[in-house]
Amino acid sequence: MRIRTLASLAAIGTAVALTTPTPTLAAEAPRHCVVDLSQGPAAQPVCVTSFTAAIARATGGRVIDAPADPAKALKDRKLADRIYNSPGGAPPLAKADGPRPAAMAVADSGGVIVATFFEHWNYQGSSLTFTAPAKCKDDGGWDWGYSTLKYNDAVSSFFTAGNCHVELFEDTYFKGAHAYYENAVPRLTVMNDAASSIRLH
Repeated sequence: MRIRTLASLAAIGTAVALTTPTPTLAAEAPRHCVVDLSQGPAAQPVCVTSFTAAIARATGGRVIDAPADPAKALKDRKLADRIYNSPGGAPPLAKADGPRPAAMAVADSGGVIVATFFEHWNYQGSSLTFTAPAKCKDDGGWDWGYSTLKYNDAVSSFFTAGNCHVELFEDTYFKGAHAYYENAVPRLTVMNDAASSIRLH
């Protein structure tokens, strides 16, 4: 893990700005939301009441058997690989399969899950899963940004995928103190409950 801290940082390039009001992660009942970063500034989180339904939605119905407990899903290496390391988008449905359940209905863009952020340590509590059209390039630049994190100051752990590294910022629009992480983090310390915007590299 590599950590860099600055008083402020000017945004490099054009950021994806998602400013639609959404519920906070600290709501009474856990909420599990999915954001399709390919939709740009107009993208709105779609929230459901279970992690199982969120993963079904994020994968376009390809993975419908994720446990309701995210930590359990991530401990199962085969299941985590199916969720996070396979192409997204829904498989074609044979006529005999019938219509796809509403909780799984998404545009079949062929995207991938690039990260999931959690309200509590050890991948617990409410979650926010990001999908993107492709994996991160891992070329030193940033690929995706979420400049106004409405789940403000409520991220305590995250799981990264799609070849992405995570940069958390204390303020919106990628300003203020920040920390850069190359791997998943089950227990944030420096930026625990402090992130207001994120970049995926």
